[in-house]
Amino acid sequence: MKKRFAASALACLALACGPVHATSSDAPGTAAPVARDADTVLAQATPHDRLLAIAFHGDFGISVGEAGRIMTTQDGGKTWTKSPVPRCLQMKYLPYAREMVGVATNGKRTIMVGEMGHILVGGENGPWHKAVSGTTQRLLNVSINDNGLAFAVGAFGTLLKSTDGGESWTSVAPDWVPLYNPAGSDSFIQITNPTLYAVKVSDDGSVLIGGENGQILRSPDQGATWDVAWRYPVASGEVAPTVFGMQIGPGGTGYAVGQADLMLKTTDGGSTWTPLKSSADGQSEFFAVDSDAQGNVLVVGMRAAFRSTDGGATWKRMDGLDLAMAWYSDVSHASSDPPGTFIAVGNRARIIQLAE
Repeated sequence: MKKRFAASALACLALACGPVHATSSDAPGTAAPVARDADTVLAQATPHDRLLAIAFHGDFGISVGEAGRIMTTQDGGKTWTKSPVPRCLQMKYLPYAREMVGVATNGKRTIMVGEMGHILVGGENGPWHKAVSGTTQRLLNVSINDNGLAFAVGAFGTLLKSTDGGESWTSVAPDWVPLYNPAGSDSFIQITNPTLYAVKVSDDGSVLIGGENGQILRSPDQGATWDVAWRYPVASGEVAPTVFGMQIGPGGTGYAVGQADLMLKTTDGGSTWTPLKSSADGQSEFFAVDSDAQGNVLVVGMRAAFRSTDGGATWKRMDGLDLAMAWYSDVSHASSDPPGTFIAVGNRARIIQLAE
């Protein structure tokens, strides 16, 4: 779902959205203590609200989610303001608004994507206008580099490209069959249109995408050609775990996470990947990952959060009732945050700060 989730993950999240604390507020800068490792609740709403994605550029941050909810910060996440629902997300004759699932910003342009192929483009705080995506498929994630090259991914093999900061989009989905069905494979299911959840566009024009069936694909040439950068080694009859989240730092070190405790690391910008061990039980659903230049890494998901202070070599499960009972769908950090400090979003439209 997050960025994300497949139908099964959406169902799990719906079950997990019950009350964790009695407090409910939409006010900017709401702060309250949380159990142990979740240091501060920066903002939250009702039990049935949810935020699905968060992105930072410098100290500007934006989070989006259910029913057109948009939260922004200008001070590195210390305080948050709820923005009005953009008119283009409001549904005719219904008191609902479209759900936004992914968001990205490069400081000059911000793009959010969501259900029914909706793409909204604006500056840091809007004003928002709708771009023509050319699809009605659910869009699950988006990434934009400093040059305005953007990619969006979504359901059933949807892959869109923009070269003008999100104003116009073209479908660039390749033939998925040779990429997902290698010669000699004994799988009895042919993969034709994998749902994609993760995307990262680098400033050099290379692109990484990940999703169903345990694969990460890389394009060195802005989506013109694609190669398999990593493939989950499935035994006969096994189903590969889905890749839900991905993050690549400025130096080329990055991480990817997903189902069944899936954790991967790259040190070359995504060309190659190495599996990591989280010390979890093999059943955790990891939705998102973020890291800083000091080797701190944070992974969040369904009733689970793990922290590493040594670049993924060792991991510690984060304690606390909130993290053990609820879900967080995305995580990021501001440039002014102290090392090891991250901000996660998820259930109850919560924005929480997690610090070492």
